Amino acid sequence: MKERQYPLKLSIYSKPYIMRKSVLSCLWLFFAWATMSFEGGCGNREAKTDPLSTTTTTNTTNPNNETDMKWINNLLGGGNYDAAWKEVDKAEQNGLTEDAQKLVQAIYERAKAENHTVQIIKALLHRYKFSAYNEENSDTKAIQSLRDEISAATTAPLKPILQSVLAEAYWQYFEAQRYAILQRSDAQGIGDDFKAWDANRFTTEITALHRAALQQPEQLQKISLSDIDPIVVDGDDDSRKLRPPLYDFLAHRALDYFMNDQADITKAADQFQISDAAVFADAKTFAQTQWSNTDPLSVKYYALLLLQQLSQSHLRDNQPDALIDVSLKRLSYAKQKSTLPDRSQRYLKALEVMSEQYKAQKAAAEIYYPMAQWHYDKAAEYDPFARSQ
Repeated sequence: MKERQYPLKLSIYSKPYIMRKSVLSCLWLFFAWATMSFEGGCGNREAKTDPLSTTTTTNTTNPNNETDMKWINNLLGGGNYDAAWKEVDKAEQNGLTEDAQKLVQAIYERAKAENHTVQIIKALLHRYKFSAYNEENSDTKAIQSLRDEISAATTAPLKPILQSVLAEAYWQYFEAQRYAILQRSDAQGIGDDFKAWDANRFTTEITALHRAALQQPEQLQKISLSDIDPIVVDGDDDSRKLRPPLYDFLAHRALDYFMNDQADITKAADQFQISDAAVFADAKTFAQTQWSNTDPLSVKYYALLLLQQLSQSHLRDNQPDALIDVSLKRLSYAKQKSTLPDRSQRYLKALEVMSEQYKAQKAAAEIYYPMAQWHYDKAAEYDPFARSQ
């Protein structure tokens, strides 16, 4: 029996994350070391009006079957980002990546002048994509550009989204260069050249960026995913219930890092261990639990803090879908990472309590699946020919 999957392509790289019941299929994120390609997906998705701006659009098509900067400028002058992005797609499909890069730069400049937040982000990410085709050291340039944009940005959603993007850019570079990075000494982590950082420096920078992206939860809670729709491809119809505001979107992106086994690379003398049974408690009890930690690089610790914050934010929701979703994510993580000897039994008991609590809700079906999976796995472990000890 395999776990039911829902596609989630969230990344700046070619390998998509796959998660259950997610809102987002993909962000427009591209970098030199692993350029992403979509067939009928992000690259060809029709752009939408930026909900955070007041500019209106008009439906216009280019009468010429060629890249025309004057035509693009005329479109942008009328606020028609949708038609402008179609021209970018056309240039890319014809292999004219340099022309596409020029078109994207024109869109970026217009978006900056008009403060179209989402179009700025979309243009930046496409600019990094095309620079990978056309420029040397494009990864270094993309990183520095992101750093500059983050320094200049002052408000959400621009600054936190770009912080999240930069965090993942660092992580993907680390994964691609893992072996070489792990051979470096701590002294090599000094300085701003990310290509010379050691593992601890990458962990520090990525953690700081993800946490910085979530520093204004109240503001991020007020921004709906529909407000950033031009850079998001939706999942299934029910999935928006699980990532309603921008805060949840960014928080789950951060969790994808903190909960990743490959990110748990630092070995402090006093490592943080998930040994408190409260990790298997109901959502309210879990959200109020205090954790003791002395390791500033512990991704497990930050994963628990973020799971607590998400749980707390959904305790008063009218519908329990998002709370159930984050609770299942938390319990699965606890089953894997807890040091408690009876963690498997505690996991099942927690699921049973949840299923009883939410049995009248449609979302309870999401709880029954991991319960069935637990019993299936136990049955697979049974050996009828093994001698009893």
